[in-house]
Amino acid sequence: MGFGVLMAAASLVRPEYLVGLGAAAVLGLGRRHGRRGVAAAALAAALALAAVIAVAARSDGEGRSWFAFGQQFAVNLVEATGAGPDPNVEWRSVVARSFPSSRSIPDAVRENPRMVAWHLGYNVRRLPRGLANLLLPVPSFVPWPFPLRAAVAAAALWLVLVTAAAGARRTARARRPSLDPLLALATIPLVSLLFRPAARHLEPLLPLALVLTGAALKSEPDPAPSALRTASRGLFGGMLLLGLASPWAFWARTPPPSQALTGWIRDLRQDARTRPIRLLATWYGERTCGLVGPSCRAVSIDEFRGGRDADAALLGPDWDARADVRSDPRLRSLPSRPEDYGCTASAPPADGFRFIRCGPSLR
Repeated sequence: MGFGVLMAAASLVRPEYLVGLGAAAVLGLGRRHGRRGVAAAALAAALALAAVIAVAARSDGEGRSWFAFGQQFAVNLVEATGAGPDPNVEWRSVVARSFPSSRSIPDAVRENPRMVAWHLGYNVRRLPRGLANLLLPVPSFVPWPFPLRAAVAAAALWLVLVTAAAGARRTARARRPSLDPLLALATIPLVSLLFRPAARHLEPLLPLALVLTGAALKSEPDPAPSALRTASRGLFGGMLLLGLASPWAFWARTPPPSQALTGWIRDLRQDARTRPIRLLATWYGERTCGLVGPSCRAVSIDEFRGGRDADAALLGPDWDARADVRSDPRLRSLPSRPEDYGCTASAPPADGFRFIRCGPSLR
């Protein structure tokens, strides 16, 4: 009862928790009333889902769900094709190719069901990668060589799956507290298939995985201890220690930030005290503006091409390789000939970044 109340309260903030609430109702009624209870709970869950979809279909403007779906669809499409603009910033231009008139997820399903199905299939294929990143005890910002990181991730995923299955068998044979709340929580990540499965979206799986894995590795009074269980404990302990040590090793080898780069941000912060700053940048624009101050606004490349002015430009190492830059002579010549726009560029570039200042605005 308490679990259901908490899940209902959480669904007021994050609607995807309704999936876990419905799963808890199905499990609870199924244990009490058998198949009739499951059928009744499934019908109630279907009606609730239909009501949510109906409300979303009638909502005006771009809601949070459409923003998440559109941006992640754009990321998947650009990743699959290997070409296109920055999907995190200019996702609308990518989405408009497949869903030109859609403003919600139900609109997209009606307008182009084939591309929605492709998006779901792509996410299903990415699901093992998300699970491996969830279980890998090494943070994503640690730049491990790819083969080594992939090998450790695959080993962690395999160990957890095998030991969790053994733990599920041991839990089923023993009289222990019900795992229904954890099973209900484990259904919430299914919502991420509609967007893009990432490790943080799959975190509701962790409690169930930890309990089942712990049940498999737990020491039991046994005259003949299992060598496999002992070896598995050692492997899990080694991976946890590896995860704890890797950020510190990465931090020790991280060079300090370039003085030129910090100087550019410091100068922009001083200018932002007297006037608003419009900064042309790619995906890191919002992060840079967060360092500059509240009067800084990031201008995307799509907005700049549409005629939006900017006071400065921060061009990253990926600028010349971007498809939207290569296809636009104006953008392509900006780093090499800033004087054509009445601007001056930093010399030399710092850490692959180029800083261009213009006044009163970048044209």
